[in-house]
Amino acid sequence: MDQTSLTLIGELLTVRSYNFEALQRTLKQRDREKVLDGAPWNFDNQLLFLKHVHGGEQPESIVLDKCPFWVRLYNFPLDSRTKGDVTIIARNMGEVLEVEEDDLGWDKSRRVRVLLDVTKPLRQSQKI
Repeated sequence: MDQTSLTLIGELLTVRSYNFEALQRTLKQRDREKVLDGAPWNFDNQLLFLKHVHGGEQPESIVLDKCPFWVRLYNFPLDSRTKGDVTIIARNMGEVLEVEEDDLGWDKSRRVRVLLDVTKPLRQSQKI
């Protein structure tokens, strides 16, 4: 097994100082797959970017500008609640990673996991 297959690179989005040793201790206690699947993460109330490292990459060249978030979409018409409909709308925000299942289509909202560009301001809400 390649050493880099277990490696993550990260960046803490903050302007404040933080305890790097405490961050390292916290991350060492986590399973890599659970960390990636459970994103976004925060440390000391600041957003923590984590990304899998592939063997041929230089750490300095890895761009950490996108982070997965669960987004809740509300007030779909009854005939527009399919996974495809939700995906089309969510694509306006970013790359759609997952759409939470709603087999009956009766929930008031749908949750979608979207890879958001965090260099852009986040909107609290948007009417479509």
